[in-house]
Amino acid sequence: MDATTCTLRSAVACNLPVALTPAGDVVGLGKGAADWAVGNDVDEVDVALSAIGLGATGAAAVTGGTTLTVKAGTTLLKLARRMKLTSPRLLSLVTDTLRAGTRADAGPLLAVATDLGRLQSSQGLEASLHLLRHIDGPEDARRLADAADALGPRTIGAVELLGKSRILRAGLRLSDEAAALMAGLIGLVTTVATSLVGLLQGRGLRAFRSVLRATIR
Repeated sequence: MDATTCTLRSAVACNLPVALTPAGDVVGLGKGAADWAVGNDVDEVDVALSAIGLGATGAAAVTGGTTLTVKAGTTLLKLARRMKLTSPRLLSLVTDTLRAGTRADAGPLLAVATDLGRLQSSQGLEASLHLLRHIDGPEDARRLADAADALGPRTIGAVELLGKSRILRAGLRLSDEAAALMAGLIGLVTTVATSLVGLLQGRGLRAFRSVLRATIR
């Protein structure tokens, strides 16, 4: 129920049963109402994201389920914000849009939520939470979701190895050949790193044996 107690690896197990269902949004709205009733500070952003998520779930029957992508995206944002995994620029976009209410254009926020829903669909919750720190706004969210669709489970490795900027640029035109090339590059680096570790371990063991023999003598 409380995402602040979750580690990244345990986020799925300890929060998913509530967060990805309408119950998670009802809890968020209920907590906001309870805080308001007793005069406590209300987490307006969490309440607004809960309202958007619940509304998207309710509209799923009319839209054929397409709004469930928005629901998944708002859930990811809520979890990431509670776990302090959102970048400062993305958090500013969320807070500025929601606190401005009807005076603001909510299009960029809904676009981010939709692309985060796509990201979660292809990567799963844990990987998406890991990748979310690389997203600063709608353009980043769209390009990273495109790249994730092409790279699949290799996305995190590609981002960490090649860097955010290269992956986001490549996300527009990632072909199967490009994805295979990145996978091969990641595999090559992993093999070289493993061999290097083995080499260093071997040399270290030989050095230790030499010191031990000298000590015995």
